[in-house]
Amino acid sequence: LAALHDVRAGDAVVVRRKGAPAVRYRVVSREVRDRDRLPGELFRRNGPPVLTLITCTLPYDREQGGYRNNLIVTATRVSG
Repeated sequence: LAALHDVRAGDAVVVRRKGAPAVRYRVVSREVRDRDRLPGELFRRNGPPVLTLITCTLPYDREQGGYRNNLIVTATRVSG
């Protein structure tokens, strides 16, 4: 997920699955949040299809042994 840091609003994301057609999404938001404060709505299971990608991001905390923040990229499904 390292390349996720280069993604911007408007970029296309294509999810490919073996034996199934590709699903296309368009990035609508990108934000950095404290890893301990991820909003619950990121994990919802109802409503319109949304792709939410979450990865670690700077700063790195040597004392805790991990990254302090998460990068959250949200994309909505493209018709067709």
